[in-house]
Amino acid sequence: MVLFDKEIAQIYDFWTTHGYYDYKKEAEIIARIIGNRKSIIELGIGTGNTAILLAKREYQVSGIDDSPYMLSILADKLKKEKLDISFKQQDLRELETDKKYDVALSAGGAFVYIQIDDNLFFDAYFSKQSEIETIFKRVFNLLNPNGLFLGNIQYHGKHFEFSLPDGTKYWFDLKEKSPKHLIKTHNFEKNGKIYLQKSYNFYRWTKNEIDDLAKKIGFQVKEFDKSKSFYIFEK
Repeated sequence: MVLFDKEIAQIYDFWTTHGYYDYKKEAEIIARIIGNRKSIIELGIGTGNTAILLAKREYQVSGIDDSPYMLSILADKLKKEKLDISFKQQDLRELETDKKYDVALSAGGAFVYIQIDDNLFFDAYFSKQSEIETIFKRVFNLLNPNGLFLGNIQYHGKHFEFSLPDGTKYWFDLKEKSPKHLIKTHNFEKNGKIYLQKSYNFYRWTKNEIDDLAKKIGFQVKEFDKSKSFYIFEK
């Protein structure tokens, strides 16, 4: 299952760096959270916008992603930046590494926490709880003692829109098919015409369901960082 295909990969950086994410702020917050921990694996490294900023802060950064198109762009960036970030194409459900890390980071890749009104939800591209449990177990096993597992929290809600510098209007809608199954549709419109539209299935769990799953595996639930930008588990 490749989440982001070639069409999305080609516009991803232009789209996400002009109103969707604040990567600089995100890297600063991550640095504050992890303290003197040095080795990081990003789950869903994509084109490396967060990872590159962390590497420039002298963290030892690695990453996985299931999209060869996103990773191809990352490879080109690393050549230009002359940075050493190891990465490989891998499905998160098959996560396996030959080393241990101090931090596992999901900065908006295969799953995110979503704040809607006063409720916090865990939304993932994977439909089965057994898949989420497998991922959490694999993350737990690759972390060093006292290692952290960080999940990005998003506050966009069910609808979010902004304009890109080339005149494109971007928006997404998040609609329920059922309480646990949602469809997130990204829309790109220019001169009154939608030129790209991509829909993705998301599956939802409550905060308490994921907390209980994490505790069963062995994680301590630390909840929010001070900025409420990440949800934190500790080994």
